[in-house]
Amino acid sequence: MKIDLNDHSSNSFRNALRNDVDSLFKVADLSQISFIFIANIFFVSAIYFILEYLSRLFFIQFNSPLFGDFSSLSIEILILYLLTIVILSPIIEEILFRGLFLRRFNKELDNLTLAILISSVLFGICHNFGGILGAILFGICVSILYIKSRNILVPIFAHFLNNFISFLLAIWGIEHFIQGNVIVIASVIVLAIVSNLVLFRAILKEWPNEMI
Repeated sequence: MKIDLNDHSSNSFRNALRNDVDSLFKVADLSQISFIFIANIFFVSAIYFILEYLSRLFFIQFNSPLFGDFSSLSIEILILYLLTIVILSPIIEEILFRGLFLRRFNKELDNLTLAILISSVLFGICHNFGGILGAILFGICVSILYIKSRNILVPIFAHFLNNFISFLLAIWGIEHFIQGNVIVIASVIVLAIVSNLVLFRAILKEWPNEMI
């Protein structure tokens, strides 16, 4: 939002912030954002199970956890994880990768498609090996949300929900429930394929041509 720099009252900033909050779901509503992070969790889980199976089949070392197991951690450590992973990480990463890198690459390369892909790949390689592809896909989705909404709060909120759900699954210790359960693993893989086919179609349909 444009702010009148000649207006030295605090109302100018408050009004701009209020407009950003009010417009949070005007372009991307909660159902769209929810679908993105749910599809991403299924996708990352499916990749994890496939890599784990291949590691057993071909004796490849793959010991990266899916969500981790926070069920035995102390309340102090859980609060620290909540503050850093769930709250601070989405704010810092979205300001960096979408607010800074995406806009800078678009300006320097004069190619929005390349800017989205490069910033999303950089975002992906900052994550663990099993989650790189999922992070790249998630980065592309939130880049589109940011461009369409012109509001950095939208990708921050989507990122927050993604990390918060993963955090809850880690507290639940869902990996112990999934491991060895062939039916659950097969169901997750099928859901990942179906949801991401829908997601890829939506990405192609909503792909932006310019940074507004």
